[in-house]
Amino acid sequence: MRGKKLFFVLCLICLVAFCCTSKKNYLEIETTSLNTQGPLDQERQKVKSLERRMEESYQEQKRTLEELSLLKTRCAELENENQQLVNEMTELSSELKKNKSVIQLQGEVISLLDDPKQTIEKSLKEKLASENIRVEDNKGTQGLTFADMIVFDSGGAAINDSGKELLMKIAESVRENPNQRIEVRGHADDMPIASTLKEKFPTNWELSAARAIAVVRFLHEECGLAPERLSARGFSYYRPIASNRTEEGRRQNRRIEIMLDSDN
Repeated sequence: MRGKKLFFVLCLICLVAFCCTSKKNYLEIETTSLNTQGPLDQERQKVKSLERRMEESYQEQKRTLEELSLLKTRCAELENENQQLVNEMTELSSELKKNKSVIQLQGEVISLLDDPKQTIEKSLKEKLASENIRVEDNKGTQGLTFADMIVFDSGGAAINDSGKELLMKIAESVRENPNQRIEVRGHADDMPIASTLKEKFPTNWELSAARAIAVVRFLHEECGLAPERLSARGFSYYRPIASNRTEEGRRQNRRIEIMLDSDN
């Protein structure tokens, strides 16, 4: 009996000791927790601050990317506008070159007609200068149109002396634009070919084409223009610019055209 009491006493002592130790540990843990709570709260504040800064940085990056996208779009638009301006400048430069050639052609022809050494009578020169020579500008093609009598004698396709001098001046004025195509067009009136010329020129087709070819050959063989720039076409009397019912109209229809096409 006494032994049992002793056992319970010992158990009670152990229990009290355990409880004291657990409480001590609890107090230590609680103290440690209180000591770490402050730094933990500080770290949490830092994390929140970093998260807030990251969100702000993300929003700033998003705005920057949007601005960059807008800038790229605007840059592409400006590049397109710049290319259009370059194309327009190229076209204007081409037009200026052609205009320069045509103006020079016109000046050379008028100068030639006004040369006192020429055998053309004054009244005829004035009429040619005012009516039979004109500059054309049509859809990128410019050129000079003049009466056939300036270059050819009546009814033939041989170039006369005044025509040779005129064509040499024309060749000099277009020589500086080697990529510019030159097309010579021959036109006639609707009068039948004279019987003496029928064997050589059965119709006005042959006559108009022969005159255009004669001019092209002269520009190449005598003036030195590159043959790949040159071409000839004969239209007979099917493209009149005046009525063939009058002598004045037929005179206007008998013509040579030297057309300067756009640069390649």
